[in-house]
Amino acid sequence: MEGRIYRNRYGSYRDLQTWFDSDPSFLYNYSYVLYQSDELLKSAEVALKCSNFLASYDLCMLKGEIYFSLADYENAIEAFDRAAKMCPNRFVPLYKIFLCYREMDNQPRADAVARTIYDKPVKVQSPIVRMIKVRIFNKSKIIQHENN
Repeated sequence: MEGRIYRNRYGSYRDLQTWFDSDPSFLYNYSYVLYQSDELLKSAEVALKCSNFLASYDLCMLKGEIYFSLADYENAIEAFDRAAKMCPNRFVPLYKIFLCYREMDNQPRADAVARTIYDKPVKVQSPIVRMIKVRIFNKSKIIQHENN
């Protein structure tokens, strides 16, 4: 059901693109709808165009998710790293970088990011932060080894 809703919206956005082609809010939302519709290459193209007008945490995270879905892990890491620098207190961008390195079978880099996440002080306790810390602990052999 949800995919059909996004596909219907995709057509509406496509029709409006000529009028709002330089509006960053429109481009961000259009890119998100394309991403949700699994139109990943077009979504990446629109997100890249949006980045000419807007630099935001949400856009960086969206670009990272798109690139991750395309298995373009280098660009995903770059986007997630930019998001992490924009909001250094957030855990999700670092966790996404960790997942990229795991997908690339780069365990030393994954462990280094895991260590950063594990040692990072938590300013606001939340279920997402707890989940990330538990997943990092379960997936990182170096942290498990250090705690035994």
